[in-house]
This record gives sequence, structure tokens and C-alpha cells, in this order.
Amino acid sequence: MKRRATARGVVRESADLIYQLVLLWHECSVSPDEVWAEMRRRANKLGIAEKLPKASNRHASMVGFGE
Repeated sequence: MKRRATARGVVRESADLIYQLVLLWHECSVSPDEVWAEMRRRANKLGIAEKLPKASNRHASMVGFGE
């Protein structure tokens, strides 16, 4: 029983997260196809479990973020 309750919670939280992502994409004129293409590119290059390596100068890449 507990596992099913946990699964329902994960479904609800996932729906909330996806909803927020879709809103962000819409505001930025990004299509889901663009996101999936980037995911395929990364999977082809690094494998699905990998993230892109961080830039060596991370602070510089964040300049202007949120402006």
C-alpha cells in the first residue's frame, strides 16, 4: 500500500514539474521538439545518464542570466 501512495505522489509532483517546464518553454518560444532533440544529441554524445560537462568558467556563462 505504501508504495502505491508513494507512486501517486511521484505522479502528482511530476505533473507539477512538467507543467512548469511547459510554461517556461512557452514563455521562451521553445518547442518540446527542441528539448527532445537536445536530449538525443546528449545521449548520442555522452549516454543518456550523462550531463554535459560544466564550462570551465561557469560564472562567466551565468552573466546576464535572469535579466
